Amino acid sequence: MNLGQLAKAVADRFQLPEAEARKIIAFSLQEITGSLKAGRRAYLRSFCSFTKVIRQGKKVRHPRTGQIIWIPPRPDVEFRASPALLRSPADHKRSRAPRSKRRDKIRVPFQRRVEGHFLALRLGRLLTLSN
Repeated sequence: MNLGQLAKAVADRFQLPEAEARKIIAFSLQEITGSLKAGRRAYLRSFCSFTKVIRQGKKVRHPRTGQIIWIPPRPDVEFRASPALLRSPADHKRSRAPRSKRRDKIRVPFQRRVEGHFLALRLGRLLTLSN
């Protein structure tokens, strides 16, 4: 669902003009944004919460040059779905296959060392692991 579809749904439900529904949605989003900018948490009961967090800076390796680059700390917004949203009846209708506990962890044998990276060809793709 995008903003236009949401505005149309609100306009239909409350017998409002679509332009007025868009203004109401825009105002709601501005209030949530203002709350996050002020450092406060935005909580919508039975739906989700938004929290402003500062992601730590980190050192990363540039993929082309191999240089170590410092990425400074940066603000981010953390979204958490409420337990009520996660327990919706639509989710229970679909049965899912059990997930592997290992997920996407692929163990790469030590094959060749090139510029501090281990390279291996597995599952038809090239994996690069740093030390």
